[in-house]
Amino acid sequence: MKTVFFKTSEAVASHCGTMEADTISKNGRSSKSQMSRGNVKKFIATFFTACIILVGCDKDDGNIDRKNDGVAITEIKAKIENASEFSMVKKVKLMMKNFSTDKEDVIVEANFKDGGFTIKLPETLNAKYLATWSDIYLLLPEFTISDMNAKFGEGLSIQGFNTDDEMVADFFYVYLGEKNYTFASYYYSDRDVEISGKIETYNSNLTCLLNLKKGWNMVYQTESTESGKSNVIMSTNAVSNLKWYGSVHEQQGSAITEITAKVENASDFNGLTNVKLTVETPEKNEVIATTDFRNGGFTLNLPETVEVKYLISVEEVWGFVGEITVSNKNAKLCLVNIEGYNSQDEHIAVFYYVKEKGNTFSLVIYFYTDSDVNISGTGKYTEDKIEYIDVCSLFLKKGWNSVYVTSTVASSNKQVTTEYTSIPIEGLKWYGEFKN
Repeated sequence: MKTVFFKTSEAVASHCGTMEADTISKNGRSSKSQMSRGNVKKFIATFFTACIILVGCDKDDGNIDRKNDGVAITEIKAKIENASEFSMVKKVKLMMKNFSTDKEDVIVEANFKDGGFTIKLPETLNAKYLATWSDIYLLLPEFTISDMNAKFGEGLSIQGFNTDDEMVADFFYVYLGEKNYTFASYYYSDRDVEISGKIETYNSNLTCLLNLKKGWNMVYQTESTESGKSNVIMSTNAVSNLKWYGSVHEQQGSAITEITAKVENASDFNGLTNVKLTVETPEKNEVIATTDFRNGGFTLNLPETVEVKYLISVEEVWGFVGEITVSNKNAKLCLVNIEGYNSQDEHIAVFYYVKEKGNTFSLVIYFYTDSDVNISGTGKYTEDKIEYIDVCSLFLKKGWNSVYVTSTVASSNKQVTTEYTSIPIEGLKWYGEFKN
């Protein structure tokens, strides 16, 4: 995505370095600069949502027991460790991506009772749920596949539903140790196939060792960190000590209707009276919503629709650098700023929802889209001798969406990686910066 916040890795590093524990320094970066070109990715990201549910987990590292791999399975039996938190769950449904619609379908369901569930897996899957490895994992061209014609079902998700058939829970089979953690997932293969390979970046290694049998297989994804480098192994070799947990469902790509903020450094902005939602145009920033700034914060009601003149194509936003896939190329987007004004209607501040840790910086950006659209894949480009890598995994709903952005700067300042996701990030806070 070549249209967002940081023009160079030095700019990212500078911004990360200026945010103290309780405030962001007033470094004078204007709202215009947030639209400058550049940024990038974080190597592998989607499957560790389970980390947020493991606060009460056993921290004993235990022994990881590598057993014989490649055993097809026929059912899922789960006893949920924190089942008492999910009394509202009545049904459990297995969801799988339908490649013909680019949405998830329910493929089988069962009752949730006695703190768990047993679901028999379907013997075969319809062709609409199957795709080749290269179609699913555009990031992994270096891998060796014993049969290139083999097709797979992409990532089975396991969700809990209440009596109103609302999705209220996600269930995971996980292990968390002091030095590593493992997340187990279910993959369907239409034939026996072996997949192996390794990808290395400056801060991540991904190793794949899969011996898949025709039918359903359990794939274990184990991550450990050593000397600041993440090592991820995807394998069909069994890992012991995993347990089932639930977490309250966080809807990816849920359209939102308002933005509520309590600004951490609000005392710096005593002269501020109102907050405006603005769209950057070639001439000026156009105001599309406004509200009062009071009691150190604001609640901004978002407009139901955005005028066509403010909408731009996904291609204009992302630039299609690399293998970026867009489910609806006719979709139009609008990216906005949140600005503070004084009683003389002078623009004096910009507000951000952010978190900083070491050389990693996370924030939220707000998009309006005129239709549902999924954006996924990886793009790489070089600018001013700096390598940028973008990874997108977005599920945007018609209306307003929160997009979570995480950028990491390499210690050499020669590589910046950024991930864009619809999955919420914990620990973010609102801060203001004075406009230059």
